[in-house]
Amino acid sequence: MLKTTQLLLVIIILLIVILIQQINPVSASVENRLRGEINRLQARVSRLESAVTNLRQGSNNNNNSPPLNSSPQIVDGEIIGRSDPLFERLSTLVIELKERVMDLEKRMNQLER
Repeated sequence: MLKTTQLLLVIIILLIVILIQQINPVSASVENRLRGEINRLQARVSRLESAVTNLRQGSNNNNNSPPLNSSPQIVDGEIIGRSDPLFERLSTLVIELKERVMDLEKRMNQLER
């Protein structure tokens, strides 16, 4: 009876060791994927930030030049103002990307623990 208990205990320990060995490569690959995604998102945020900077510099240069027409233009019945909807969309994307990067960093920290 004692030998069967010992044998059962050894089998359980071996199974635990095998499971741990299987889990480590999986978590390592998940961590590598997360790191890669974080790096890609950080690069994308950098590109978006530089695009925003270029847009701001371009708008500053446009503001220094005298206005050709003081009244807003009307295109297809819509008044076109100085604010560019593409710039607003770009800033929204930058904020969303930063939030995704922060979420991914949190997930990566949880996986590292």
